[in-house]
Amino acid sequence: MDAYSGYNQIRMHPFDEEKTTFIMEERVFCYKVMPFGLKNTGATYQRLMDKIFEKTIEVDIEVYVDDMVVKSEKENRHCEMLEYVFKTLRDHQLKLNLEKCSFEVQAGKFLGFMLTERGIKANPDKCQAIIDMSSPQGVKEVQQLMGKIIALSRFIPQSAEMAQPIFGALKKGRRFAWTSECKEAFQKLKATIAAPPVLTRLVSGIPLCLYFSAFDNAISAVLVQEREGEQRPTRPHQSSSNSRLPRRINPRRGREEEGEWYLLVDGSSNHTRSGAKIILEGPTGVLIEQSLHFEFKASNNQVEYEALLAGMKLAQELGTKKLTAKSDSKLVTRQINGDYQVKDPQLAKYQDRALAMASSFDNFVLLYVLRDQNERADLLAKLAST
Repeated sequence: MDAYSGYNQIRMHPFDEEKTTFIMEERVFCYKVMPFGLKNTGATYQRLMDKIFEKTIEVDIEVYVDDMVVKSEKENRHCEMLEYVFKTLRDHQLKLNLEKCSFEVQAGKFLGFMLTERGIKANPDKCQAIIDMSSPQGVKEVQQLMGKIIALSRFIPQSAEMAQPIFGALKKGRRFAWTSECKEAFQKLKATIAAPPVLTRLVSGIPLCLYFSAFDNAISAVLVQEREGEQRPTRPHQSSSNSRLPRRINPRRGREEEGEWYLLVDGSSNHTRSGAKIILEGPTGVLIEQSLHFEFKASNNQVEYEALLAGMKLAQELGTKKLTAKSDSKLVTRQINGDYQVKDPQLAKYQDRALAMASSFDNFVLLYVLRDQNERADLLAKLAST
């Protein structure tokens, strides 16, 4: 289900209406409802949905901003939940966009994935877009291809190793060349995406099998459960621990890479918990993704700082000397770069830690990117916080 002009259904506080003024034909107007384009619209709407569906969210209902999914295993229960959702929306004077709502379906798209009875499938439109692509003719087209591959990486076994020749075409200082190795890797990726695996939820009581695959440039792992004679990969599940960062094994450090590393971070916080996502890409095509699940209450700005600090720490442990970090938090990037003054004492401590860690790199750059350019990290951070 999809809300009708979702942001416009929330009324502005009378005191804040004058802050949304705009000029039209020599007259001044203001919004009485929350307009599109404000920085906090998404977070405000998400907070509203979390509050009104507090008892059922993550149990029978999944909500991401103005998109809602009601899920049930039994028909009677499903009807009860639909009635509850409609009544709750009516009580809070929220309307749905009927043209974008679907009922009595066994499968549907949600957050860029296909939800089915069997599990989570890759978006067929995104898969077909890669299958229909011709061989890239330049660096820009290779970058577009790698963006699409990264978006589907959880459905592509050994994606980093498979795409290694294609990553090589992006190395700086080299003249672009689409080699035979690139062509072969591209065809393998197309064949894999043509029949991607289905990610299923964990079933209690069934043993888990962990498979590792190690290469010179990448390490992959997958969790599977055997059901009905078939091994099925499971969807990621963020478990909580008492520490701020998840426990992990520290592998033996190899030789340090002299090339530049790229870090993409994003944090997300709601009324019950918070989480973050880190994507670290090395000069040889190594791709590391890490989900963080925080056991403490924090504001969105604090979580954004936590995500950045965790990403910088991971880069340090890998011996990185040159790091370019990207975040969609304008406040965090401007504060660390010295463009904004830090007035919050708590954020000042975060800034000091970030600057201290930045000084440990030979070269450190922090860039601000728009949220739509940080879509994958943003989505996974949202999932990590639920």
